[in-house]
Amino acid sequence: MVAQHACECYAAAWHPVTPGITASAARDGGVRLWRMPSAAGELASTRARQSHDPGHRYHSAPALAREATTLTGLVPYAGVAATALAFDSGGHRLFVGFADGVVREMQVDLGHDAGAEQQATGQQPLRVAAGGGPAEPRSVPATSSLRPLRECKDTMGEPVTCVRVTPNDRR
Repeated sequence: MVAQHACECYAAAWHPVTPGITASAARDGGVRLWRMPSAAGELASTRARQSHDPGHRYHSAPALAREATTLTGLVPYAGVAATALAFDSGGHRLFVGFADGVVREMQVDLGHDAGAEQQATGQQPLRVAAGGGPAEPRSVPATSSLRPLRECKDTMGEPVTCVRVTPNDRR
């Protein structure tokens, strides 16, 4: 996954609802969503590698058949490193901290390319209405997307090194 960014990757977080989906944040300000290969049935081989443990000469390590697939990505502010990120408990929002001290909230819409129609509940994800209550169910888009919503500049000037979301998603 890191090799597919144009520069260093500073943070990563797993999607809390959809298995195999992860987000990453990079030095160039890029934020990406990825679909990771599942462990079941996608191992290409088991390679023998020399062990650094003096008691063992070789050990086996599984090799994945394919790499992660980029679902979507954006660079909200080019040149400002994205340094931390966290999903809300439903996976509909991604909060990204930047080196300039700003935390930006992004809407996450997983599409068919992310396997969104196969969620554990078997239901389509719900959107949150402007007033905070649930909105009407929506159809699952063909492709996943990230969309900037708002930003918090309360810590402007100091790099954001950690972002956490409260368990009940209070803002």
